[in-house]
Amino acid sequence: MNTLNLSTFILLLSASLSAEAHPLDSIDGNYHGFATLNADQKIVELKVQATTLWNGSDVQISIKSTDQNDSQQSWQYSLSELRRNTASISGIGTNSVQLNPEDSTCFASDDSTIRFCGSETSLLLAIYDSSGKMLTRFDLSSDNVKADLTDAPKVYSLSELRTRAMNHSFETQVEFEHTVQARLTSKAARLNLLPHLSINSVIPLAVADMSGTLDAVGDIAPFLLPNRWLMAKENGQRSKAEDDTLVIVKSDSGFLVENLTLSILRDQEILQKLKASLIQITAIRDELAFREKLGQFQPGVHDDVTSLIMDLQKTVDALSEGIQEQFASLAQAAGFADSASIAGITPLTPAEITPVAPIHEEGNQAVVFDRSYELKQLDHLILATKASKGERWFQWMDPAGDPNGGFGFALPTYINIGSSQIREMQVRREQMEALLTQKLHTIVNEANLSNDLYGVDVQGVVIQKNRVNRMLTNIRMGAAFALSDLISALQDQVKNDLDLTSSQYSFLISLAALNRLEMTGPYSANTQLQ
Repeated sequence: MNTLNLSTFILLLSASLSAEAHPLDSIDGNYHGFATLNADQKIVELKVQATTLWNGSDVQISIKSTDQNDSQQSWQYSLSELRRNTASISGIGTNSVQLNPEDSTCFASDDSTIRFCGSETSLLLAIYDSSGKMLTRFDLSSDNVKADLTDAPKVYSLSELRTRAMNHSFETQVEFEHTVQARLTSKAARLNLLPHLSINSVIPLAVADMSGTLDAVGDIAPFLLPNRWLMAKENGQRSKAEDDTLVIVKSDSGFLVENLTLSILRDQEILQKLKASLIQITAIRDELAFREKLGQFQPGVHDDVTSLIMDLQKTVDALSEGIQEQFASLAQAAGFADSASIAGITPLTPAEITPVAPIHEEGNQAVVFDRSYELKQLDHLILATKASKGERWFQWMDPAGDPNGGFGFALPTYINIGSSQIREMQVRREQMEALLTQKLHTIVNEANLSNDLYGVDVQGVVIQKNRVNRMLTNIRMGAAFALSDLISALQDQVKNDLDLTSSQYSFLISLAALNRLEMTGPYSANTQLQ
């Protein structure tokens, strides 16, 4: 009987261990977020809802769009054997694709064309072609977690914060709604080319009012009016310009967060170096005080070093408080409502913060102009302005048209206003090219200056360290020394250590600015949001 009980216990224990909690066990439920689609060379972003069914090793994912201006697209995916060393996904093409685990929550195909990640707060499914071009991407957040705002504070990496800002910052969310509004306005303009009714058209027809019937033409047969077609074209171009604005806002949000994150990492490293310097200088002060007691130095010699320690301590306290304020600004920029949502930032490795070779401006200007969404936006606005000018030619035909565009002596002047508006937009585009050129010049100069300073600071750290050590050796040997020289050497050592860190992170910030300007690096995928 005892043997049977023991066997039963072992079986139950084995079953319990085999059913050990898995990070993906919590993905069952409802999600919401965005689908980014690349179809016919046009990138669109849709709001979507998703439902997942998880049975312990397989998950069924059903996704449908919720945009009112969309034809209710839907997607079905099935992932199998997620607990094993390999998994598979179906619903992409005709055959299932094998996925290999990257960690406990992420899987990817051998050719990196498919990537899936899941947790209790979010799902990611990204599909690329063989060249690395994004085809479809789903960024989903659990309905049980409202944009991570109810999560306990946690540590984030630089890439996590930058990606979150691109997709979930308050500015991004507002601009996405502006994009939706522009698309709806464009769609409404196209649909209004079809016959429709309003109170202004129904009543004249009902009472056989001839003058009112002419006014109703704009409702009953709007497709006969050329300016209405041009108005629809104008709204279409303005909608495309708003799409460009969404890419710009996302990229700017990502760069703002990247800049803040690098600044915090820099200040944290500086803070650690200051604390280390305090320990070193305090030990030197204590050694001088001990030698005073031995009669080697006059009493009070160590007071000047104590004064330096007090100044450094004030700097440490002020910097610590400043870092906390930066964290609050970073949380807000990343789209967190709670300023304490970010518990910390994953430090960069030494290799990641070491400046690389100098950057050359030659050739980069063409890249900036080719990939600039600011210029693409202005191109769409120029086309919209040209359509607007075309409308001016035919306003006199529309019963509901602009009364200033009546057929008469003022019509040429009225049309010339449209020509002036086109020239204005063309000048704005030239101005933007000049601004981009100047920004590129400034970024390259700052990056190369930081790179040069880094090389000088690396040598300076060694020189100042040897200088302090040489003075300490002379003191311990009883040689005469000037206290002011020791204080100066300690100050120069601290300054050079901090300058080294500043030059490293200044280069990284300049490199991030260059990536944003050229829409390369982490910002290259963002060009596919339009």
